[in-house]
Amino acid sequence: YYSWIQSHDAGTGTNYELNLNPLGGNVGIGTTGPTASLHVNGANQTDGTARFQPDSAKGSEASHIHYGTTGDWYIRAASTSGKVIINDNGGNVGIGTSSPDTLMHLRSSSGAVLRLARQDGSVVTNDTLGKIEFYTNDVTNTGVAGYIETQAEGGAAGGALILGTGTAGSSEERMRISAGGNVGIGTNNPASPAGFGSSGILHLKGGTGND
Repeated sequence: YYSWIQSHDAGTGTNYELNLNPLGGNVGIGTTGPTASLHVNGANQTDGTARFQPDSAKGSEASHIHYGTTGDWYIRAASTSGKVIINDNGGNVGIGTSSPDTLMHLRSSSGAVLRLARQDGSVVTNDTLGKIEFYTNDVTNTGVAGYIETQAEGGAAGGALILGTGTAGSSEERMRISAGGNVGIGTNNPASPAGFGSSGILHLKGGTGND
């Protein structure tokens, strides 16, 4: 059995907006004592407290509040090519904290970890495993001015850490630490703990008299 509420003019066949408590008061779903403008009490069901299903013209990806046995949140764009946008007009985002100090602030009692993962199950040498890009919107130099990247090395067995710099839009690899721990500056194939290309220069500077 089910019931439904519809604002409708049977004479003209026109549907109208349905207003609940337009003069004030709370609305409760699953509760007789709502304490907010909209108060929803979920039931112990897979789809959770709420399911948001888009019109098929936009996509088929549903979002859920309190999904599954542990009450997970699934926030999705309607289409897999869509976007999920958070605080596009400003403000900080906190994970593990209610008082974020930066655009993205992660906190954990055991130390916050940010993981970049490659979904591909057939990784080969030189495949990118994860990458952080530093981008400038300067009107004369728009593009990536530097990056930190990890590439697969030796098939999928290891990972090399790469640092790239350069003019915005044309940054390139400058330094590599191989999976085996070798360091290369000016070469992408370091054969020793400190390898340098033919024109490489290493300048270490400490205190006075320690160049």
